[in-house]
Amino acid sequence: AVLGPSTGLGVDPIYFDYAAATRTLRAKVQAEKAAAGQDPSAQGSADQTHKEMVAFLSSHGLSGPIRAYAKALALQGVASPSELLQTESTKLSRILTLAELESTDELLLLDALRQLR
Repeated sequence: AVLGPSTGLGVDPIYFDYAAATRTLRAKVQAEKAAAGQDPSAQGSADQTHKEMVAFLSSHGLSGPIRAYAKALALQGVASPSELLQTESTKLSRILTLAELESTDELLLLDALRQLR
């Protein structure tokens, strides 16, 4: 049943065109990225930084969901290992709490950071 003027609801079938809605949404996201100055090379740089953080965490013996840890740290503003090393201890404590690392992984990371500083 098509809703329209005959049913009195006034719903046009165009509202159910999901392909058009998806195209519009994608165009909007691309326009926002262009306005913010994000280009594909910036995304590649972010991917490389994420890989560096994953490698850093795994090289220090962390065994939990390392990619999730790296993403959680990036969301807290610490995207690279160098930023992690330069973070003050009080801020680091808050970041690690919000990242929700497993207890053994958090201890391993804190020990590694102490040794590297």
